[in-house]
Amino acid sequence: MILSEIVELSAGYPFRGKIPETSNSNIYCIQMKDVAENGEINWSHFSEVHLTGKKAPNFLQKDDILISARGKHFTVSFFKQTPEQQLVCAPYFYILRLKPIYQSVILPAFLAWQLKQLPAQDYFIQHAEGSITKSIRRKTLELTPCFITSKHHQASILALDKKIEEEQQTYRELIDNSKQIMHQIAFDLLNDSTLL
Repeated sequence: MILSEIVELSAGYPFRGKIPETSNSNIYCIQMKDVAENGEINWSHFSEVHLTGKKAPNFLQKDDILISARGKHFTVSFFKQTPEQQLVCAPYFYILRLKPIYQSVILPAFLAWQLKQLPAQDYFIQHAEGSITKSIRRKTLELTPCFITSKHHQASILALDKKIEEEQQTYRELIDNSKQIMHQIAFDLLNDSTLL
């Protein structure tokens, strides 16, 4: 299957030029600076914006998938819950929303997981355009190969992915703690007058 068979795909809000910030619209915009390389979203730093143009905003909602259309790494973000704010995204993102016919067949989190994996990321890199800043055309994204397995299998893969991420986080914390211990030993040795 290809991605366009599974999702409705749209681009972010079509701001012209610099995204106009304001302080009284109660509408916020996700930009590249708000998304980490692993797709995690920094929920505390969105800019409040004034929507220009006549296009009705496509506010982000629960189970939406966000893909950056340009950059060194094509990040994939997943909305596990409904955003507390009215959120749009910058025009260099694509919004993916499962078609109704597939909502009972595919877990949105599984599709987001799939798009983060090497087969999809390799496909994006191979078909990206540009020499300095890489970008993905909409048609390229629509043709991304995808696969569907049973919902039980999807849930099992997601559970395994979560467990691996938790283990990696534990290892990162252990490494950080070890570094702190070694730094402290170095400071203690440097300041220990008995060694002189």
